[in-house]
Amino acid sequence: MLLDTTFFIDLEKELAGVGSRPCAAFLRARRHRPKYVSVPTLGEFAVEADARTTLKFFRGYQLLAPGRELAIFAGRLPRRPAGRGRQWLPPPPGGPQLPRRRLVLPPAP
Repeated sequence: MLLDTTFFIDLEKELAGVGSRPCAAFLRARRHRPKYVSVPTLGEFAVEADARTTLKFFRGYQLLAPGRELAIFAGRLPRRPAGRGRQWLPPPPGGPQLPRRRLVLPPAP
């Protein structure tokens, strides 16, 4: 099953002790099924956290890598999406840096 960015944001909040625990319950009920994370989701978390913490947070999840065609398509997307909303793509290397966030790590399996 492929888990998206919103799921991991909610899981991070749960691990920090905020709100109920539906994500943890969902994972527990499906603990024997393979779980995947996409490259964009991993990248969105990596923008605001160091590499070591990001990798540790996503341990146990298999990376679902895009095929060549999808990677080429994604490379042609505009850096600033049209329209309103909170859509954002990271700046190119050497651009302004955002403050790093601290991920709350799940307990070791």
